Amino acid sequence: MSKVKSIPEPHWQSLVEVYFNFCKKKFGVPPSFDGSSSMALKHLLKELKKRSEQSNFEWTKECAEQTFNNFLEVAITDPWLAQNFFLRNLNSQKDKIFFKIASNGKFITKNNQPTGSQVSSQSIYEKIMGKSSSIGH
Repeated sequence: MSKVKSIPEPHWQSLVEVYFNFCKKKFGVPPSFDGSSSMALKHLLKELKKRSEQSNFEWTKECAEQTFNNFLEVAITDPWLAQNFFLRNLNSQKDKIFFKIASNGKFITKNNQPTGSQVSSQSIYEKIMGKSSSIGH
């Protein structure tokens, strides 16, 4: 019996680069990236993608990169996570980060929405994280 190949995550390479660039910027060195790291990242990105799609946002490369970068920016403000900034911790603490985003109003803002619809420059992330909003599609 042959092993079934899993379908790659959309925008995988680009999102790995977001993580590497973020770590280089914040810590001065790139992270290691082994099998457990890639599995944790895969689970985290699946959740971000699911929340985006549930909020009627297309998981474009631009949306994915901004959403993930915002997630990382909020995560690093947590003192424990800042000292333990590993993908397995980010994945296991993702709900804590989502709650912080929702309660603090930390949003991704942009002038053009990835779906090309007429949307104000308010946030994608506000809608993805379930905050009420006046954003319309």
